[in-house]
Amino acid sequence: MRPSHVEVRAGTFLRGMRAFRRFRRKPGLRRARRVTSYMGYFKHADCDDLMARNDMHATMRAARRYVSRSAHAKDSIGDTARGR
Repeated sequence: MRPSHVEVRAGTFLRGMRAFRRFRRKPGLRRARRVTSYMGYFKHADCDDLMARNDMHATMRAARRYVSRSAHAKDSIGDTARGR
């Protein structure tokens, strides 16, 4: 095993994949934030084949764009998902 080898734990992997599927099916701000968070796990682990097979990069781009546009919206009243 390589010293830089990182694995995603089973529960984290399942929750992350579920988050990606849910965002693809029905996008929302909270789901987009979850996808961007889980992408960090998958990007730094050995998940290159998984990301290519499930087209996770396209979903990630859409989620990042969704979060960015909601943050820069003209009528944004703040971060309602976190209660600020």
